[in-house]
Amino acid sequence: MPCPSRSTPRFCLPQNLGQLLSLLVGLSGGEVQASLPLFRPPLFNKFRHLGLTPWLYYQVKLWGLEGLLPPEAVRLLRQDYLSSLLISGAQQKEISQLIELLNQAKIEPILLKGADLRKRLYLDAAVRLITDLDLLIGLDSLGDAKAVLEEAGYALTPYYHDLRPGHFLLIWNELHFSPPAGKSLEIDLHWELMAAVFFYRLPYPELQKEAVPLNYHGLAAYALSLEHTVIHLCLRAFQIFPDIRIMLDLALFLSSFPVNWEKLCQDTSFFQCQYPVYLILRESARLLPDLIPPAVLERLANYRASLLDLLMSRPRLSQASFAFPAFYRHRNISQWLTYVRNNLFPHPDYLTAVYGKSGRAAHLRRLLQIFFPGLPKGIR
Repeated sequence: MPCPSRSTPRFCLPQNLGQLLSLLVGLSGGEVQASLPLFRPPLFNKFRHLGLTPWLYYQVKLWGLEGLLPPEAVRLLRQDYLSSLLISGAQQKEISQLIELLNQAKIEPILLKGADLRKRLYLDAAVRLITDLDLLIGLDSLGDAKAVLEEAGYALTPYYHDLRPGHFLLIWNELHFSPPAGKSLEIDLHWELMAAVFFYRLPYPELQKEAVPLNYHGLAAYALSLEHTVIHLCLRAFQIFPDIRIMLDLALFLSSFPVNWEKLCQDTSFFQCQYPVYLILRESARLLPDLIPPAVLERLANYRASLLDLLMSRPRLSQASFAFPAFYRHRNISQWLTYVRNNLFPHPDYLTAVYGKSGRAAHLRRLLQIFFPGLPKGIR
């Protein structure tokens, strides 16, 4: 199906990816014969690289496809699934230990991304491996949660933020922690959700009000509401489009849960993210027309994208904007100037963490690459 003319061309799924996603979602719905091309060698190797083979093995067992596939493909699928089963078991234990520590500190986190989806959507953790654990907490709990993580041996990573007091609260929405010896998961501790160089924001208080309890192996945690999960998946897909893993997550989520579309439209308007949500849902509807009511797409399409929305849809331009659109919408010019100053002259600890030394030359070269990607190497 050709991409609609009312769009940013970058947000039209390439035909091959679109067909691939259709086959994957079709397989989950039992369209067995149509999905057999998924197991041919070129695609099979791609799926192994993407970490999708454990999920494919789950589908093979669910629909009894072993006799229809080459024995070698079945062997590799089973091998990948068993390997994932071992890793996911250790990850489950690690996550449970961390949630228990947070609960003891009177913190009940909201699980995000893969940690949530593997529990609510995929049911079998082995089919949805994760490399990091994303948790959302209130800003007033940040200090206590940071202390819990550091007491457990997790180390704050300065790569993503300047370490000057208050700077990361002004700019960022998360702290990043490296795991201690014997653990494998990096931890991203969020107090707000953002996308597209901080421009689209989902504040914690609004998300927490509608978060749903999630029994994580007997421990108290939460997950985003169905509608907020869809919005968050759309923003993630918008930010790194086209990502087959996220688009598959979104399609399967929409196929599995009764989303309140009226509520989703209202919340999308409240969060001022109609444009990115529309683009991603439009692409999902092109592949799976029964998933999303046409009236919802029409309602979202009626939003007239601003120049800043269009700017955010162009990754290089949005990066070169130096986050000014985000500050224009959410902060003020004084805070933006603080952000620019701290980016031009970061803390020496940040420079050492990122570049291995406290000199500013490498950092200035990286900034120049954002604004002048075509500069000869010698000039950089």
